[in-house]
Amino acid sequence: MEGFWSSVSSWWSEKTNSPLYFTYLGFLAVWNWKFFQVIFLESADLFSTPRIEYVKSALLFSVPVPESIPIWISGLIDWLANFSWHLMPPIIFTYLAIVYLPKLNAWAFDIHLTNHFSRKSAYRVANLAYEKGMEQSMKEVLESKDRQIQTQQKIQKKEKTLQKTLTDKERWEIEYNEFEKHPLFSKFQEILTSVYKHNGVIEYADTLSFRNKEILSLGADIKAVADAKKLITITDSDGNVTKIALTDKGRFFAEKYLETYSLI
Repeated sequence: MEGFWSSVSSWWSEKTNSPLYFTYLGFLAVWNWKFFQVIFLESADLFSTPRIEYVKSALLFSVPVPESIPIWISGLIDWLANFSWHLMPPIIFTYLAIVYLPKLNAWAFDIHLTNHFSRKSAYRVANLAYEKGMEQSMKEVLESKDRQIQTQQKIQKKEKTLQKTLTDKERWEIEYNEFEKHPLFSKFQEILTSVYKHNGVIEYADTLSFRNKEILSLGADIKAVADAKKLITITDSDGNVTKIALTDKGRFFAEKYLETYSLI
């Protein structure tokens, strides 16, 4: 007996592992939804007749047949019709699902693959075009910078050539025009005031000995700029007096300055 039930269990396990049975049961439940509604969900208060009769009237139907046909044949026809109506459509749907759904799935998967690789191909084409555009842009930028460098080199070369052909005063004229844009240009007046009003004296080592002497102490910034531009010379007289004097270039700057400004 145990062997019989074991073989039955094995057979049932083998058969129910197939999706065929669950597919059929699913279609059976969907096709006969009214059966489950009447049996399990519909309230008994709605039954206008005894329950069995109400269920039969709600779920079963009769096939019209001639009166000459015996009742048992009419009943058999009704039974076959109801049996076929409730059980055969799920079988047909199951067959269609088993046969055609894999084909439909394969067809849909082919469309998915086609679209997938089309997108990848379009992305590669667009990415390649983008990289080519970036490469061309970088090439144009490098060429533009090369042209700028070459132009700058030509300008510098011309400036050097021009500097060699200019006289001192012509060079000083250019330097003065540039000096006018310097932030410390306004302090150039301190240099001129020191030279022309205080004989260039900017510092006494012994302040007690020269306490009655009037001097103008220059700011370190304008003194450094004037010295760097070679507008002045700085000298110490016996270590007691520090004086400045204008160079030829400095006197040229002073002349240009005094054409526009006056000493205070």
